[in-house]
Amino acid sequence: MIPVRVPPRSLRIGVFGCFFPSIESLGSTTTGYVKLLSEAEGVERVLVYCQAGAFLPPGWSGDKILLRPVWRLGDPVSLLQCLKSLVADRHEFDVLFFNIHLTCFGKSRVSNLLGLCLPPLSRTLAGVPTFTYMHNLLETQDVEKLGYTPGLLTKVIVHSVERLIAKRTVLIVPLPSQRDVARRKLSAHVESFVMPYAEAVSALDDESGSGNRIPDSEAGGTPRWQNVLLFGFWGPQKDLPGGLKILHEVIKGGIRLHVWVVGSVNTHFPEYATRFERVKQALPSQYFEFVGEVDEQKLSSYIRRADLVFLPYMATGGYSAALNVAAGFDAQIVAYDLPALREFSGLIEADCTFIDPLDIEQSARTIAMMLLSIKKEGRGPNSSARRRMRSSEETTKLIARLRDGGPPNR
Repeated sequence: MIPVRVPPRSLRIGVFGCFFPSIESLGSTTTGYVKLLSEAEGVERVLVYCQAGAFLPPGWSGDKILLRPVWRLGDPVSLLQCLKSLVADRHEFDVLFFNIHLTCFGKSRVSNLLGLCLPPLSRTLAGVPTFTYMHNLLETQDVEKLGYTPGLLTKVIVHSVERLIAKRTVLIVPLPSQRDVARRKLSAHVESFVMPYAEAVSALDDESGSGNRIPDSEAGGTPRWQNVLLFGFWGPQKDLPGGLKILHEVIKGGIRLHVWVVGSVNTHFPEYATRFERVKQALPSQYFEFVGEVDEQKLSSYIRRADLVFLPYMATGGYSAALNVAAGFDAQIVAYDLPALREFSGLIEADCTFIDPLDIEQSARTIAMMLLSIKKEGRGPNSSARRRMRSSEETTKLIARLRDGGPPNR
């Protein structure tokens, strides 16, 4: 095993993860991290080991960012080639940062298992301090509610790999509650950290001067319809039919409402995709618009024009990229009442109201009252600039942690 080097004062950071233009498999999250790290003081260079076809977003400076698109989703051989590149390039970076979750390497179980082994193998073979940011763990979530049904053998294997990650690298999870469970179940050092608004930083920088709220009326003075936005990567953990039923009750109560459903369906779940299409066909198109997948710029436009962002999650792995994005734009958010969402919302200071999805009438009343209040009083000044500053402040803390290397007991 190669001895671990101590990072120097000015860091060269290797980052593994999906990157722009992909929004799947944490692509928007990795892209936000790379932007924040590359702009921070004390960082010399960021080398991004990303999927084939990745490129820098328009307008980005490539002075401190070097992309190495050396692997492909669902291709185990390419992941081995990526490991080979990480080891060969070990003198080009001082610390490695993996931004991953359990199934972010493709549909294949082999790909995901091999992908999860990359952090401990890289740490062992390259001898570089290695940090693994895991958005979810098998032990910290109800995987059945998320749409997965792993067998006993799969659970044993994944648990063993997670323990290996925790033993060989610095394992980081988003929430303190996840950290506490992981420490107990993995019997290892685990840390928690969340980067507020990581997925929104590029759009916030592009629209730094766009702090105006939506107008109170259409051109000509006609009272405008209000807008509710639902967006994300749709799968079984998101109760889209139930959420839209609540909004339909709001509309039947007399509120002029336009509902946007933005985002594609997770192809891991074909049954959910069929159900999604049935819901889409059953709802009146004058109120409900299914937009499909959009790029970052268009998504930010929808968020800016929305009176409310609605997150109908039945379960969450702990981290919600949609909540993080909406909070970055200082949107007013309504969400199903889940402990993990409450915890995450508090960490990022989101303006979030929680409802009980089992009480459809009360949930509809709550949303209607929020919309009427917005229509009457407005939203007030936009604080997205302050939130963008907080992202930079948290980046400074992350860099300090990367510079420290491994935990005291390693």
